[in-house]
Amino acid sequence: MKATTMLPASAVAPKKRFPIHPPHPERNCWGCDRYCASNAMLCGNGSERTQHPVELFGDDWLDNGADPEGDRS
Repeated sequence: MKATTMLPASAVAPKKRFPIHPPHPERNCWGCDRYCASNAMLCGNGSERTQHPVELFGDDWLDNGADPEGDRS
């Protein structure tokens, strides 16, 4: 019988940093941490991509209360 060891969740993969101003946000889906190409999405049903906040709110989206790293309280 083979023994297995469990790794802590933090040892599996580091969290990706969310890009503040990507050069071409329209080329990716921003719905999860995979940032798939808009024409080859892996996690959803493939019907529509999630837009980056800069596409929705403009270049100053970060100044308007959106937090790319989540709640820091």
